[in-house]
Amino acid sequence: MNSEEVLSYYASFPVFNPKDVVAGKAEMSLDGIKKVLSAMGNPQNKCQIVHVAGTNGKGSTTAFLHQIFQENGYKVGVFNSPMVDHFTEQIQINHQDISLKDLAFYTAEVAQKVEDCGCALTSFETLVCVAYAYFYQSNCDVVLMEVGLGGIQDATNVMEQSLHDEKSAYMRSYRAKAYYSLDYGNGVENYVVFHEETPEEIYERKMTIQQLNEALSRLPIKQGQHIYAYYFLGKTCKEIAVAEHISTRAVQKSLKCGLKKLGKLLKNNF
Repeated sequence: MNSEEVLSYYASFPVFNPKDVVAGKAEMSLDGIKKVLSAMGNPQNKCQIVHVAGTNGKGSTTAFLHQIFQENGYKVGVFNSPMVDHFTEQIQINHQDISLKDLAFYTAEVAQKVEDCGCALTSFETLVCVAYAYFYQSNCDVVLMEVGLGGIQDATNVMEQSLHDEKSAYMRSYRAKAYYSLDYGNGVENYVVFHEETPEEIYERKMTIQQLNEALSRLPIKQGQHIYAYYFLGKTCKEIAVAEHISTRAVQKSLKCGLKKLGKLLKNNF
């Protein structure tokens, strides 16, 4: 499978209709995807995963966590759906979409395992397998996985380990040589937003978009405005700088300081 064929491959899948499940014409089960992932070595169980679920605010929550982690030196994998502009944007590492070459490579691997296992996956399940394999092979420090339809049978809900697992914490500190580990207080760790509380813990306490907005309102006015313009309105640093007649560097510094303060507010107040 090459870069030109991979998009056609995904387009060839039948469209999933949730009404078919209700009518008994289709079945939602994790058996197939778990079988394929097992044949691939269970990459999902070797990643540090934050599972983002809920009716509203998943995208905003994921965007904030993505930037907070990246600003503090972590390599962050993100899976979200559906696509907005182009297919590859659903799988990212540090805001860089997966390349068509990598998408084709991992999709071919999944397709082969599907054939070997004698099962069938949907296009979404296939993409989830690709994401887990890609993030693991890319040595991501943390992976943010947004659910699809949601619920206990969602295809993303196949991981077994959490960020609190002792073995996983050890491997995380080993890979990063402690400098970026959540388990150490030295070096860059002094600047990490979530020192005692991980994003997964925040998720477990059902952090909502309302809480994010409240935290934003407590920031210095300019920092709050810059974060809102950059992450909610999609403005670039250059566009913000031109509108306010300041330098792009000043906007970048404001965003960085604002994100750190935002992280502390979320940690201490929610």
